[in-house]
Amino acid sequence: MGLGWLVPAFLAGLAALVVPILVHLRQREKREPIRFPSLMFLRKVPHRTSERRRITHPILLLLRALAVTALVAAFARPFWRREDARPAAGVAGRAIVVAIDRSMSMSYRGVWDRALDSVAAILSTVGPRDRTALIAFDETAEVVAPLEAGAGAARARLAAIGPGGKGSRLAPAIRAARELAGQARGLVVEIVVVSDLQRHALTGLEAVERIPGATLRFASVAERNPANARVVDVDVDRRAEGRRSRLTVGAQIAAKGDAGRAVKASLVVNGRTLATTSVTLGPNAAARARFEPVWIAEGDAVGVVALDADALAADDTLRFSLASAAGVPVLLQLPAGGGAEESVYLEQALGISRAPALAITTRRGPAPTAADLAKVRVAVVADLGGLGPRGLAPFETFVAGGGGLVLIAGPRGTGPTAPWLPATVGKIIDRTAERGGRLGQLDGDHPVFEPFKEALSSDFGAARFFRYRELASDSTGRVIARFDDGRPAIVESRLGAGRIFLVATTGSALWSDFPLQPVFLPLLQRLVVTAGMIQDPKRWYAVGEAVTLPDNGASLTISGPGGPDRRLPPDSAGRTLTLDFPGDYLVRSDLAAAPLDRFLVNPAAAESDLAAAEPQEALAQLKAPADSTAAPNVAPLTAVEQERRQSWWSWLLALALLLLGAETVYAARLERRTPMAGGTR
Repeated sequence: MGLGWLVPAFLAGLAALVVPILVHLRQREKREPIRFPSLMFLRKVPHRTSERRRITHPILLLLRALAVTALVAAFARPFWRREDARPAAGVAGRAIVVAIDRSMSMSYRGVWDRALDSVAAILSTVGPRDRTALIAFDETAEVVAPLEAGAGAARARLAAIGPGGKGSRLAPAIRAARELAGQARGLVVEIVVVSDLQRHALTGLEAVERIPGATLRFASVAERNPANARVVDVDVDRRAEGRRSRLTVGAQIAAKGDAGRAVKASLVVNGRTLATTSVTLGPNAAARARFEPVWIAEGDAVGVVALDADALAADDTLRFSLASAAGVPVLLQLPAGGGAEESVYLEQALGISRAPALAITTRRGPAPTAADLAKVRVAVVADLGGLGPRGLAPFETFVAGGGGLVLIAGPRGTGPTAPWLPATVGKIIDRTAERGGRLGQLDGDHPVFEPFKEALSSDFGAARFFRYRELASDSTGRVIARFDDGRPAIVESRLGAGRIFLVATTGSALWSDFPLQPVFLPLLQRLVVTAGMIQDPKRWYAVGEAVTLPDNGASLTISGPGGPDRRLPPDSAGRTLTLDFPGDYLVRSDLAAAPLDRFLVNPAAAESDLAAAEPQEALAQLKAPADSTAAPNVAPLTAVEQERRQSWWSWLLALALLLLGAETVYAARLERRTPMAGGTR
C-alpha cells in the first residue's frame, strides 16, 4: 500500500510555491513624505543604511502555500494504492492462484530457482482461512493443485515441476486461472503469474479478458542481460562410396546478447565425436560452422551438433537424422550408339544432386523392361526417338502405378506415340538464322519453377535454343513453359498416380546452349523430383509439431522422452503423435523387429529468444472485463479504477478554493490594521 498519483507530471506545479514566498520576502512598509519649505540651508550628510529581508505575515503565506499545494495535488489525481488486497469484513479469506511457467527458457541458469523462491514467498503468506491453487503452464496450462485450504498441496506439487522443452504462452494460464476464480465464492481472488515473460509469450493475450474482481500480478524472474548461443540448423552432404559414406556437415549458430564470444562446436554421430571446430559469434549475430569431412558406415545414423554448455544448455545441441546415402533410384535411359557429348550433361546434372540425393542407374540400348522400371522411382529418357516403335509400352504401367517420367524429344525422329503422352512430337523448328530463340513464358506457380519464381526472366532469359521439336499438346496436357514464338517448350500430364513431362529440346549442347547455363542443373533436378513426387526427408522436428504415424494394420508402440512407452491399437483414429519433449522417438510395430519410423526432436526455436517484456506490458495487453461489478470484495485492479473510486481530487479542489477565500479575507483585515510609516492617514 502507498500513496499513488494518476498524473504525477502535474506535481511539477509545486514549483509555484516560490511565488508567495518571494512576495512575502519584499518590504511591505509604506512611507508618507513630510513637506519642508526649503532644503537650501540644510547640510547633506551621507548615511549608509542596510535592509534585512524577512517573511512578513507567516499565516497569510501558509494559506497561500496550502492553496497552491491543494490545487496542484487535485490536478495530479492522488489515490491510496492497494496492491495487496485483504479480505473485507465478513469475508472468509483469500483464494490465491499461482501460475508458474515451465517452458524451456525457464531452465536458464538461476531463473528456475528464482521462480521457486517467488512461489515459496507467495505461499508463505497463506493464512488459516485462505485457499491456494497451482497452475503449471507452457504452450498449454495444467492445474496441478486444485483450490484447497492451506498451501500444503501446492508445495508438494511444486517439487515435481520443472522446465520442459515447450514454448511459453501466457493466455492459457490466464484462462485456467479464470476457471479457478469461478470456484472461489465469497473469497478475495489473487492471481500471481511467475514467468520470465518472454515477449513472444504475450501472443494471444489481446484476446483474453481480465478476470472480473480479481487482483492479477505478473512476477518477472527474467535474467536482466541474458546471453545465449544455439544451433539453428544443419546442412548435410552425404555421398556413398562402397560400404561407407563421406559426410560433410555445416551448422548455423546464432548468438543473443551484447557480448560476442568464441564457441566450440562438435559433430557427434551415433554417440561418437568425429569432428570439432570453432566459430566466433558477434553480439546478436549468426555464423556458420563447417566441419571437416568424415567417413561413416553406410546406413541410417543419428547426428548431433553440440556446443559448449552455456547458461541455457537446452538449445546447445541439435539432433538430426542421417538417412542412408543410397538416394532415390532414378533410371537414365540413353539411346543406343549415342556419343558421350549427348549424355554428359544429363549424367553430371543428375549425379551431383544432393537435395534430395539421387541414385542414378544409366542404361543404353532399347527400351527398358517392366522389371527394370520396377526398381526405380523416376525414369529419364534422353531421346524419345531412340526408344523404338514399341518402346513406350512398359512406361504406361510404370507411370500409372505412381512412377515419374521425364521425356526429352531429342534429335532421332519424332519417336513412338501414345494417347497418354502430354503432346505429340512433330517436326524440327530451326531458328539458327535468328541466332536462336528464347524461353518466353514460364508458369511461375508450377512446382518445377517455384525455386526460380523471384527471378524467372533473369535465370532463363540468357539461354539460346537453335533447334527444338514442335509439340502439339491436347486437352490433357498442361504447358508450363513456352518459347518466345509461343510454341510449347515443356508440357506436363498425369496418368493414374504418376506424372509425365515432355521437353521439346535435347539434353545436350547440340541444339542449344541451355546445358551450359547455371539453371540447367537445378531445372533438371526439379523435373525429376516433381515427376516422382520426391520429398527430401525431414531431418529433425521441433517440440510441438504433430507427425503422422505409419499405418501397417498393426498395433504401434511409441518410446521416447517424457514418460513410459505409449501403445496405439490398430484401429486408433488419426494415428498421429504430438512431439511434446525434445529427444529421440522410436515407432515400433508388432509385425516387425526393426523400428518403423524415427523422429528426432529439438526445442522450439522461439524459446531461445530471451527478450523479456515488462509486467505492465503484459497487463496492458489484456482486455477490460465485460462485468466490472463482480466480486465487490476485491480492490480495483488498475490505478485508474482505484483513483476513480476514491476521487480525492474533488475534495482537494474544494479545499484549494476554501483556502483562497480565507486568504482573501485575512489579507483584507491585515490591510486595514497596518499603519503607515511616518504618520497616519
